[in-house]
Amino acid sequence: MRAYKSIFIIAIVVLGIPQIVKAQFQKKFTIDVGVSPLIPSQQALRSDRTPYLFSNFQFGYGLYSNLLYNISRKLSVGASINISTFRSWKDPRTEGGNDQSYFNIYNFAPNVKYKIVSKKISPFVIGGVGLSVYHSKRAQSTVLLRDFYSIDFTDPVNFVSIDQVLIREPGFEVKPKAAFSVMAGAGIDVKISESLGITAMACYNVSFASGNAVIDQNLNYLSFPIGVNLSIGKSKTL
Repeated sequence: MRAYKSIFIIAIVVLGIPQIVKAQFQKKFTIDVGVSPLIPSQQALRSDRTPYLFSNFQFGYGLYSNLLYNISRKLSVGASINISTFRSWKDPRTEGGNDQSYFNIYNFAPNVKYKIVSKKISPFVIGGVGLSVYHSKRAQSTVLLRDFYSIDFTDPVNFVSIDQVLIREPGFEVKPKAAFSVMAGAGIDVKISESLGITAMACYNVSFASGNAVIDQNLNYLSFPIGVNLSIGKSKTL
C-alpha cells in the first residue's frame, strides 16, 4: 500500500512540474503595434478672438508602436515610436473649413508600463517622457465674420462694431521643430496565446511647443491606440 501511495505522490509531482514551470516563464520582449484615433483638446480661440493653430484641427489618426522589455510579469520598460497626423483645419470664427491644411507629430518616448493584474485580461497604466518633432501647414483661407466686435469693450474709443467683415488670410508653414513631450495612459491587455494578444488604451499626450511664435500653445491631444501585442525572444524565468 505504501508503494502505491509513493507512486501516486510521484506521479502528481511529475505531472505538476510542467504547469509550475510554465507559470514561471515569460517571453523577454513584447511589441505593441496598432492604430489610433486622435482628438486635439485645447481652447479654440485666444483672448483677442483669433484662432489657435493646432487646437482647431479636426480628428486625426496615427500609428502606434512600443517595444517593451519585461522585467517581471507586471513591470515592463520600453520605448514607443508614434506618428500622428491631423487634417482639415477649421476656423472657429466661421462655418468654413480648410481640407488642405495638415499637422504632423512624430514622437519618441521611453516609457514604463505596469500591469495592475497579470492575468488573461490585464489592466495596466503607462507613462513616458520623450521627444517629439512637429511640422504643419495651413493653406490660405477666407473668413466671413458676422456681428464682428473688436476688443476692448470697456474703451469707447477702441470699440468697433461691424455687421459683416471679410478677412483673407495667407497660408503659412511651420518648419520641423522639436519639443519635449510627456504621455500618460491606461488600458487593458487581452492574452490570446503565449505569444499573441490584443491591447487597447486611452492616453493623454502633451508636446511642449508653446514657445513657438506661430502655435503659441502646447500640443495637447487624446489618443486611443488599439492593436496587437507580440511576445518574442527566449523565455525567461520570473
